[in-house]
Amino acid sequence: MTAIAAICRPGEIVIAADSRRLSLTDGAQTVVCKIRDLNTLFAAVSGINSYAPTHFDVYQLLPAQMSDADIGINLDSLCASILPPLRLALEHLRNNNANLFQRYAIQKSPMGITCARVQNCVPILITLDVVVQVPENGPLEAIPHRNEWPVLGLCDDPKSSFVGTDEGVATYLELAESGELYQGDLVERARSFVQMEIDKQTPEIGEPIDILRLTVDGATWIQRKAGC
Repeated sequence: MTAIAAICRPGEIVIAADSRRLSLTDGAQTVVCKIRDLNTLFAAVSGINSYAPTHFDVYQLLPAQMSDADIGINLDSLCASILPPLRLALEHLRNNNANLFQRYAIQKSPMGITCARVQNCVPILITLDVVVQVPENGPLEAIPHRNEWPVLGLCDDPKSSFVGTDEGVATYLELAESGELYQGDLVERARSFVQMEIDKQTPEIGEPIDILRLTVDGATWIQRKAGC
C-alpha cells in the first residue's frame, strides 16, 4: 500500500516514499508523511498504517522524538508500541473481510518499517517486515523480521530495499543484482522507482514524493512536502 525505495552504498543512504494513504474500510485517499523525523532517527512505514474499526493509526503511535539510543534499541521500542495494536487490527480484518486480509496481510507483508540514522559518523539502515502466521487454533501471530546495513556493523556492500508492485520491485532488484543501481546519483534512482510506481495509477500510491539522504555529514531532505 505504498512505494518506498531505500538504497545504500558506503557512506550514503537515500530513502524515497510516496504520500498516499488508502483506507481499507471506505477507500478514502489522503496525503500523509510516510518518512517521519523522530529527532534521533528517521522512520518510514509501509503497509497497513491505519484501520478505523479498531482505531489503529501507526502515525499516532510514532513518538515525536526518540532517545539517542542505538538504532536497534529504538526499533525494538517502536515494535513494542506498534505490533500489539497491529495484531488487533489484523485479527479484526481477518474475521470481517477475508478477501482484504488475504490481499494485504497474507499475500504481502502487512507492515514494514524502514529506520535510518547517522550513528557514530556512519549511516545505518534497518528494515523490518512483519510476517503473519495464522495457526489453526488461536490468534494470529505478527512476526517481525529485520535486516541491518551495514551487516553486523562491518559489511557495507551496496544494498537496497523496495516496497511497491511486484513487477516494479522485481525490475529494480534486477538493477541492484547487476550493480547498475548503485552507479550514479542514488537520489535519482530512488526517485525514479517511486515515480514509476505512481505512474501506474494504483489506488494505494500517489504523489508527492519525499526524499531523504543520509551521509557521514548528517541527514538532508532533498524533497519534503509542506506539513512534514
